[in-house]
Amino acid sequence: MKIIKIIEKAGRMIFCRISLINYSRSQKIFWEMYAEEIHEKWGRISNDYQVLSAIIDKYKPASILDVGCGSGRLFRLYQEKGISDVIGIDISEKALKLAKKDFPNVKTMKMRLEDMDFEHNRFDMAISNRTLQHIPRQNIDTVIKKICFCCKSVYINELTDSLNTIMRKFLRNLVSS
Repeated sequence: MKIIKIIEKAGRMIFCRISLINYSRSQKIFWEMYAEEIHEKWGRISNDYQVLSAIIDKYKPASILDVGCGSGRLFRLYQEKGISDVIGIDISEKALKLAKKDFPNVKTMKMRLEDMDFEHNRFDMAISNRTLQHIPRQNIDTVIKKICFCCKSVYINELTDSLNTIMRKFLRNLVSS
């Protein structure tokens, strides 16, 4: 956390050079730097609530793992559906703090998806909404296996490339700096 504050004060050019050292570390720094901006732009939208609501109504999960929950955009839907056993996981501490601010009763955990270690069938459902596209290709198989291990059913939405475009621009700037 200390390095992020130093980098933000020093400017993004220094950040770009430092983040070339370790891709995994640069991902964490990226999500910390942009958590508030992403929340402001997409954190309150509910355009997919109708689809997710229908899925929740059909499968009636009592527990949900929100994979890459960010600032908790879907937590309101879970509350509306009466689902109290929810755990949101995300790589960004800032995003999770935003989630806790609006949803103090929802449990959140800071972790990389590659590091998930929940018991078998711990959750009735996993919801992964535009998250897996940010996992390095060499790790995607492991992440999907871990999600399937701890959840009885899985909903994955990867229909857009919106944030991935931002990440690609960010990484392209690293290489050209």
